[in-house]
Amino acid sequence: MTFQGLDLSDEGFNAVFYRNIYSNPESVQYSFMFWLTGVIGGAFDYLFPSLGLLGLRILGAITLTCTCLLSYRLLRPYLNKGALRLGLLFTLLVISNNIRIFHYNYLCMLLYMLCALFLLRGLTRNNPWLIFLAGVMVALETLARIPSIVNLGLALAIFYYGILHKYSFARQFRLALIYGAGFIAGLAAMIVFMKITNQYDNYIGAVKLVMEMGSGGASSHYGLSKLLKQFFVLYGSSVKHGLLIALPVISAAMICNLVTYRPSYRKPLIQLLTLGIIAAFVWLIWTDTINHLMMVFLLTDLATLGAICIFISEKNKELKVLALMGLYIILTYPLGSSDGIYTVGLYTLWIGVPIAVDYFNKWLRLDSQWNIQSRSENMRFSLLLRPEQLRTIGQVGILLVFLALLRQAYYYPFFDWNDRARMTAQVNNTYTRGVFTTKERATAINELLDESSKYIHPGDAVLIYHSVPLLHYMTNTRPYLRNAMPWLYEGSFFANELNTTAEKTGRLPVIIRQLIKTVDDASMWPDPPAKFDDNWDKINEKRDQALDQYIQKYQYREVWTNKVFSILIPAGK
Repeated sequence: MTFQGLDLSDEGFNAVFYRNIYSNPESVQYSFMFWLTGVIGGAFDYLFPSLGLLGLRILGAITLTCTCLLSYRLLRPYLNKGALRLGLLFTLLVISNNIRIFHYNYLCMLLYMLCALFLLRGLTRNNPWLIFLAGVMVALETLARIPSIVNLGLALAIFYYGILHKYSFARQFRLALIYGAGFIAGLAAMIVFMKITNQYDNYIGAVKLVMEMGSGGASSHYGLSKLLKQFFVLYGSSVKHGLLIALPVISAAMICNLVTYRPSYRKPLIQLLTLGIIAAFVWLIWTDTINHLMMVFLLTDLATLGAICIFISEKNKELKVLALMGLYIILTYPLGSSDGIYTVGLYTLWIGVPIAVDYFNKWLRLDSQWNIQSRSENMRFSLLLRPEQLRTIGQVGILLVFLALLRQAYYYPFFDWNDRARMTAQVNNTYTRGVFTTKERATAINELLDESSKYIHPGDAVLIYHSVPLLHYMTNTRPYLRNAMPWLYEGSFFANELNTTAEKTGRLPVIIRQLIKTVDDASMWPDPPAKFDDNWDKINEKRDQALDQYIQKYQYREVWTNKVFSILIPAGK
């Protein structure tokens, strides 16, 4: 499915970084917060330029495969192979309809799995060098995505392992220092490399830029108060959605334990109720009431609950440490994301979901039960579930989760929500060759590319507003501002960037402006969304005003438009 679906936003944001990191680093300075990702992606794009976007997706698939293999190798000694494979399959499916090109979340999860592998092997084999290498992996992960510095907190696994094995505190602390030394050594080595390649100043510039944006108020994507509030709201929502799915099933199973005055009717009634519940869930899946986000929430809840159960009941000490590692990444990785668990939660499940699937698979095989019963001459009332009911719930649940994930992967490629059978058209562009989308989307983009060639040329600085940066990649142009996706800027910050850049460079760019929403619930574009989202206009109001003032100030005029894009040029061009 790598060759279907064309997203102009996030995939473009990353692809433009790779294209410009070596030739025009100042134009993508914002993206230097993902520096190591850019170094690798940029090298690939430089070595294989003819592969374009499809090549970057192949690189992403390779990275994902390596992460999956590392997870399998890490967990194989502790889990049932069938449960492990099922858990990894669920994780792959939930990721499959998200961003497909190589990007920082893919790289961070690969490095996290290496860190977990080195750390656990270092502890179990009493090898300080492996613990040191685990610290190096955290340094690399931090340079692939700045907020990943929180993974220094994996030192908790060292102390937890030490407590389980009754190490002295001095020994635990010594191992934690080795872990920290690995981080410092890895960071120092990469900073030296940055300086040698003249990329250090842009990296520091990106750090300062993010800090400025973080102080931009409530509308800033990286404000501390926003990130913390978002963390609690989204995890609360995750628990709520998990309960909404689980409670009706459990309640129905409990109802089945009521034995009426006519026990002969019990079996067909239970069968009918079971079929009704399955049919209801299939309908909810097919009508997208149970959508991709709900599946992310459900798997997150499953992984979290599994980890807690293992802390309480599991005797295998190494598995307890692995459960801690899995839970830690689930809780901390989304903290540094502008949309939290909503966009990055699905990447954190590589350890937690397989462990949870294995744990609950073993639990469902147990024959013991606890029933609180009320007996009378003609009726018995049972409050708890019997083992065969739990096994039925587990088996049917696996099939329904699999069905939901497959449907989402088929009909909802990232920001190109269309039946894959309709994705038979290509954009007439060298860099997107081999990537298919709908005829309508390809036509709208082709119209823009044909017309824009009259006003822009490869290497030009162009302002593409606001969340369609793949157009930079297609036209081989560079961002006018320090960011390929101005939508990430808060309104006043965006206005300041516009005016400062105009004064600093003395040049006014051609502007390509999107006229409709192209992400989230509008991912069927150019077809209109099923429901108008007036909140989208409110979110963009200050940014739109800043651009309108800039257009008026420099007397821009519109020279071309279709229903998706417009082209504006400044006076005198």
